[in-house]
Amino acid sequence: MNIDRSNLLNLISNLAILVGLLFLGFEMRHNSLTTAAIVHHSEGLMSDRIWRAWDAWNIDLVGQGPGYRTWWDSSRLAYDEEFGLHVDEVFSRAH
Repeated sequence: MNIDRSNLLNLISNLAILVGLLFLGFEMRHNSLTTAAIVHHSEGLMSDRIWRAWDAWNIDLVGQGPGYRTWWDSSRLAYDEEFGLHVDEVFSRAH
């Protein structure tokens, strides 16, 4: 198969866009799931045991990636308020 440079760059660009969209989709789903978990826990619909496991996973995720703090500072407004407040609290406990 013969692919010229222009087509190869186009293919790489399209793959990069696809990876970005997948990451965005994951982040949006994570935001929705976490917001639902926060609301369900505050309304007593989620057990403390499950909440602690979910929260521990988030704290671990934040603690392992120092870049998350920089990213969060510039991206916070894009997320639900409940999620934003919780992530702020997670950052304050993790760092």
